[in-house]
Amino acid sequence: MTLPHGWIFLDKPLHLTSNDAVTKVRRAFKTKKAGHAGTLDPLASGVLPIALGEATKTMPYIADAPKTYSFIVQWGRSTTTGDIEGETVATSAHLPTPAEIAAIIPKFLGAQQQTPPAFSALKINGQRAYALARAGEEVVLQPRTITIYDLQYRGSPTPDTAMFSTTCSKGTYIRVLGQDIALQLGTFAHIVALRRTKVGQITENQCVSLDAVLANPVAAVLQPLTTVLDDISALAVSAEDAHRIRQGQPVVLTQTTLPDGLAYCTLDGVLIALGRIESSVFAPQRGIFL
Repeated sequence: MTLPHGWIFLDKPLHLTSNDAVTKVRRAFKTKKAGHAGTLDPLASGVLPIALGEATKTMPYIADAPKTYSFIVQWGRSTTTGDIEGETVATSAHLPTPAEIAAIIPKFLGAQQQTPPAFSALKINGQRAYALARAGEEVVLQPRTITIYDLQYRGSPTPDTAMFSTTCSKGTYIRVLGQDIALQLGTFAHIVALRRTKVGQITENQCVSLDAVLANPVAAVLQPLTTVLDDISALAVSAEDAHRIRQGQPVVLTQTTLPDGLAYCTLDGVLIALGRIESSVFAPQRGIFL
């Protein structure tokens, strides 16, 4: 049987870890090589790009892409996990008005420091932070630089809730963002709904449900490896240059105006390598074997 190589853009359902979603898809396609680009919490749904076969080599090109989320916070209570599963940490009777919420939005735009939550998948001395936190151990994580490219207040369904959407950098924790927004408004909050609507250029409208994949994986169209490479240069090479590239050797580009930087090359439309262009020389970094 021909092994699958390509991307499944999954609409991850609630109450399922990202790793469990990958495992189910991997088993459905009967392949050993699979991975995902960007963890989603079990209580979050939405866009989860899953790479199969040689597509796993292109994962870094989308894992670092900006991500867009829609989320709802409930005012008045913060929790240990930042969502509905956690125990209450603090409460407040203050409910921010729409005008107050809109006024503080600009303060959250741009590069900033964010401390990851104790209940996260980050590792401390080889152990997941959430495992240590659940065992009652103190978890101390260092702040990291994240960027909020866009943050929109989308209204308040009820007096004690507010809807937001945001586009942010890799590594941003929406649970922490919700808590920080609340603190800026003089209250507390936790996330009650979270959905990822976009990863890079991949939108929720391009995704398929897990049920559809499991019911008939043959009918689930695998997206080409190059789908996640839209933001880097594409280079078509000759059969002679392709042979050199497959041997790990650089090739001189005699007729190209492509800029220096990340690039990929193809032979007869088939992806054969990922690499970099520098001073009109393409240096392969990862070979693709389809």
